[in-house]
Amino acid sequence: MSAIRTYFKEEAKVQMLVLAHPKPSDFYLSVWQTTRSAVPLLIWRALLFLASLGIVLSSLILYIIDSPNVGYWFIYLTHWGITINTFATGFALAVSVRCYFYGPLTAVQEELNPGLDIAIHGLNSLVMFGLLMSASQPSRIKGNKYIYPVIDWSSPGPTIGVVALTGLMLIVLHFMVMGMAVGRDALASRLFHDSVTVHVEEGVPLRQRPSLRVLVQPSSGARAAPPVRACVRAPRPSPRRAAPP
Repeated sequence: MSAIRTYFKEEAKVQMLVLAHPKPSDFYLSVWQTTRSAVPLLIWRALLFLASLGIVLSSLILYIIDSPNVGYWFIYLTHWGITINTFATGFALAVSVRCYFYGPLTAVQEELNPGLDIAIHGLNSLVMFGLLMSASQPSRIKGNKYIYPVIDWSSPGPTIGVVALTGLMLIVLHFMVMGMAVGRDALASRLFHDSVTVHVEEGVPLRQRPSLRVLVQPSSGARAAPPVRACVRAPRPSPRRAAPP
């Protein structure tokens, strides 16, 4: 319970609400690898992206063949979901590709242009206000005709129950995802980083063998002792000696 309490205490800090992250390598290195190469996760993300893209294209093509109106494909939440999956895997693949060709990510402080700041936070609201005021499309409290039978606003009681239950399930699923991520990190740490923990500077190029700070921890069966820190550098090749005449 103490580990769970510590985890939620860390996650509840105010600084966790910002977009900054202290370890950029978390975005292009897998928790299951012991090297600093971006290739393993790049290959895996490429496969996931191709699979997601194939699902979207297959669904869209079959819908075009079987349905007289392809426009209905875009109104279903299932199709929204697989489209978002494709974008998510595509962006993840783009991050890995960028790191493979141009090196690791570094923390950058963004300075937003004041004019652009006003445009994206103020003008967009004015644009949507103008769209609303210039149209004749009605906006109803109970919505328009239903897409799914379980969300039919002509029967508001059951529909409100379904919507409330869906919102509750989203919260439960979010905590389930958090739990799976914590379990993933704990299992990977036990399998790959139990005896030696390696800390690498974030800015070191991926193709360069860096200086490593190794934190040697005692094994589970050994007697507890203070951790020993050592600096390990890559060995340099010894010069060849000239052969005797």
